Amino acid sequence: MARHGGSKKKGHRRGKPHVSRRAPAPARKRSRWWLAGIIPAILAVGILLWWRTAERPEPAASPAPSPQRASQYHIAAVLDSHTGQHPESVSDIQEEELALTEALTKDFPGRDTPLSLLATVHQYRGDTTEAEALWKQAVALNPRRSDLYEKLGEAARRKDELDEAIAWWQKGLEADPQAPGLRWEIANARVTQGQPDEALALLQQECAITPKAPRNYYLLGQVHLKQRAYEEAQAAYEKAIEIEPSYYNAYYGLGVVFTRLRQPEQAKAAMARFRQLKTDAAGSEDKRIMIDEMPPARRRAATFYGQAYSLYDPKRQAEIGQRLLARALELDPNNAYTWEKLAGHHYVNNRHQQALALFQKAAELAPDNPLPHINVGKLYALVKQPEQAEQALQQAVARFPDSGLAHSELALLYLRSRSRPAQALTLTQKAVALAPTAHHYYLLTWAYDVNGDLKNALATIEKAIALEPDNQRYRSTYERIRSRF
Repeated sequence: MARHGGSKKKGHRRGKPHVSRRAPAPARKRSRWWLAGIIPAILAVGILLWWRTAERPEPAASPAPSPQRASQYHIAAVLDSHTGQHPESVSDIQEEELALTEALTKDFPGRDTPLSLLATVHQYRGDTTEAEALWKQAVALNPRRSDLYEKLGEAARRKDELDEAIAWWQKGLEADPQAPGLRWEIANARVTQGQPDEALALLQQECAITPKAPRNYYLLGQVHLKQRAYEEAQAAYEKAIEIEPSYYNAYYGLGVVFTRLRQPEQAKAAMARFRQLKTDAAGSEDKRIMIDEMPPARRRAATFYGQAYSLYDPKRQAEIGQRLLARALELDPNNAYTWEKLAGHHYVNNRHQQALALFQKAAELAPDNPLPHINVGKLYALVKQPEQAEQALQQAVARFPDSGLAHSELALLYLRSRSRPAQALTLTQKAVALAPTAHHYYLLTWAYDVNGDLKNALATIEKAIALEPDNQRYRSTYERIRSRF
């Protein structure tokens, strides 16, 4: 029987959904495409597809602990004390956060993530000295975590120790040369120190790493302004405004540039826009100050529970994991990401109907996120409701026309059921156009094959191999197709 699997590469950007890691491959008989690996494909994609990561990846310093009874974990006592309770003040929430993160450090001694979470709690409580000490312990355990160097640099900057801050941020870049934000921090410090020339190259690199961050271009404009490169400064400020039209400081910078260029009318218009936007922002800030502090505090605590969940094995410590997510939802019941996590938790514990219902809930709460909508379709297929699966995935394609994942998943449904080969081909072609990954080329190979186009199938699998030359399944697929000529 022909076998086919997706790439083994796991690398992906923080927040971007994974694609299926296994799918059927071209075989001598087309019927084998569908037979090969349907269940492995669904199982392999399972937990990978369920997650989005809003935070940066945090490499673990050590493996998870051996299985224990739920009552043996320190976190169990915290859950017993707080589940079902409604905190009445920010102080109550802070105490719960402290108890939670302290329990994590006891359940996972020698791990960097619990120490980092505890440090963040102390930072919110105003104890920056303890926070710094904990971050240093965490980064000593896991020197690869650039985010910890960033936090330590920020702490030094708040004490006006800019040289020490820069040293921490540079260590962060040594740990991860592509870490977003660190070059901006160093550049900003250099500008503050009166060294704009040293900031220029750093900002140009940062713009390539985080091209959608308006602060990059604003600071770049400031540097060009100090260098009297007015046209370059104008372009940088305008780019910041293009990304964020309400970025009022960029309008101020433009006003200065136009003044230096002796363009009084443009300068007057830019300054007027600056004053208006700043006034609007000040009014919004005044309104925010009057808002109850409890909702954001509850959301923050819920985030801590969600981060705690990632430390426990979803199968071996299933009870603990479910209770953590349930408490997160008590604190922040409209958090679609937590509903997704709980859906994934039920999925890995083979409670597919519950997972389906929870992904539907997440889709309602996050109508603009394609992932839960796609997962609804996949779960319908898994529980053997093909008509509902097709309808859900068709709706996902229509709703998210720029999602390569939505197109590829609907194509997979058609290919596995051998029902709509022509539509599957169109969908996989679109998926490749949207996201030319090796996996999508792989699926397109399958679609060409079932439509009887071996020439294009062979050419397409060659493209998958070019992207992932070490993938043996791609190579074996190539050999099988070539042998059929």
